[in-house]
Amino acid sequence: MKARIVAFENSKGGVAKTTSAVAVADAAAAAGRHVALVDADSQGSALDWYRLAALTEFPLRVKRVLPLPTDALRDHLVEHLKDDEDLVIIDGPPALGPTHEAVIASADLLVVPTPPQRACIQRVATMAQLAEKYHVPFVIVFTLVRTGIDDVDGARALLVGSGLT
Repeated sequence: MKARIVAFENSKGGVAKTTSAVAVADAAAAAGRHVALVDADSQGSALDWYRLAALTEFPLRVKRVLPLPTDALRDHLVEHLKDDEDLVIIDGPPALGPTHEAVIASADLLVVPTPPQRACIQRVATMAQLAEKYHVPFVIVFTLVRTGIDDVDGARALLVGSGLT
């Protein structure tokens, strides 16, 4: 499989995983990448976005959305990807479990979306540990930032204080 796999994961729900995954997949498709969007969330949120957007004047430019894979995710992708697909974006599940770990283990890059609130940031350490366990580079992206309300610098300091940069 030649496609690069980027997983959007956080063990907490409601942190904008799906929004981030769908937006990046759509932007990559608009830039000419051949993208497969994988919905590994049992709620089917990315599939819902895809179906609803198709009913508007702004359909997603992603050509295919694959439903919840098996725990053998990389094997599932090898079996179901088209030859021209060069980027796989995975919208991960909202809770720890076998699929959650399979998503991270299969990724070439882990993106951890998190709002800049203490309760959300504390879950990022778990994502970092799993990324290290599977030797997957990761980035943390602040989402749902409320200008003038959220202390982004304080949240960044909390991450750095936890050993994350």
